Amino acid sequence: GNRVVVHNCGKSLILEGVRSAVPDAYMAFGSRTSGPGLSEALFTYQPTVLLLDEVDKVNNETLAVLLGLMEHGEVLESKSRASRGIVLNTMVMAACNRSDKMPAEFLSRFALHAHFPPYTRQEFLDVCRGFLTRREQCPVELASLIGERVFDLGLGDVRKARAIWQLMAEPTLGEVDR
Repeated sequence: GNRVVVHNCGKSLILEGVRSAVPDAYMAFGSRTSGPGLSEALFTYQPTVLLLDEVDKVNNETLAVLLGLMEHGEVLESKSRASRGIVLNTMVMAACNRSDKMPAEFLSRFALHAHFPPYTRQEFLDVCRGFLTRREQCPVELASLIGERVFDLGLGDVRKARAIWQLMAEPTLGEVDR
C-alpha cells in the first residue's frame, strides 16, 4: 500500500524526517489546509509524497480532496464554469493525535496504521538529545538537560524542548533553568 497514518508520539518528527529525505514531498497541516488550497498545491507541485500533519483536524472540503486522491489518484477542481482534473501517483502519509472521530471511509484508505505509545523517560531524552543536537545545533550537554527538565516537569513534547532552546539568551546550564 502507499498510504500510512501515524498516531501519537513522534509523529511530526517522522513527517519532518520524510520531508527532508524526499525532495518533492509536500507538507500540509490539517488545521490550516482548505480543500481548494490542497487541490491547488497538488496541481502545482504534483508531489510523489503528501505529508499531512494534524489530519484529524481537516475540514470536509479537504477530506473530499483526499478521498479522491487516495481512492483513484484523482484531483478534480471546479471553479465557476471552469473545471480541471489530474491523476497523480502520490503516497499519502498522515499523522494525528486521535483517529476515533475520523470517517471510516477515510481511515480505510490507509494501508498501515502505526500507533506509537508515549515515550519512556529514556526514549524522550534520546529523542530530545538527537533532535536538538542535529537539527538545532544545541550542545549535547544542554540538549540532555533541556530534555530532562521538559520530561520531569511534564511539559509535553520535543517541541517544548526546541522552544526552550530557541528562547535561551545564551547557551549555559543556568539559562536552561531560567
